[in-house]
Amino acid sequence: MYPDSNRIAEIHKQSINTFGALTRAVIDATEKLAQLNLSTGRALLNDATVAAQRVSGIKDAQELATAVTQSGQPSFDRVGGYARQVYDIVGGVGAEWTKAVEAGVEAGKRQFADVVDTVAKNAPAGSESAVAWFKSAAATAESAFDAMNRAAKQNFEATQSSIAAATSANSAAFTRATKVA
Repeated sequence: MYPDSNRIAEIHKQSINTFGALTRAVIDATEKLAQLNLSTGRALLNDATVAAQRVSGIKDAQELATAVTQSGQPSFDRVGGYARQVYDIVGGVGAEWTKAVEAGVEAGKRQFADVVDTVAKNAPAGSESAVAWFKSAAATAESAFDAMNRAAKQNFEATQSSIAAATSANSAAFTRATKVA
């Protein structure tokens, strides 16, 4: 009725492997973010240097206004791209964590089902209704978890769509504003 030491050791080993994989994913994401920050910083510095050099030789106010507005577009696009890349990196780690949690939940459900089956087999006569109630409660809890998981995934997808739409709208607005100026 109780799990043997080999089964406990296997569960422990799986937990350590999962923890190691998730930690590596976070470290990889941190490394990607650091590289992204450095490359974006360099690019923004280059953009600013080019813009400053362009502006320093201008003597006409209209030409200055045009140059300043045009010099903002590359930086604005770069910042928008940076935000998308950060979101992708963080989203990738989140997806790995979600996958690991889902795998853990599935393993837990299987183990729980094994325990329930073992208890049902070893239950005293006359306890069938209690075992049936217990199985029903477990099925209800599993169904609720699945519904919450689906809702979370839909929310994540809606957030991704909103971010993409907002980035596109901001870029379009900036482009229109620079054409007006």
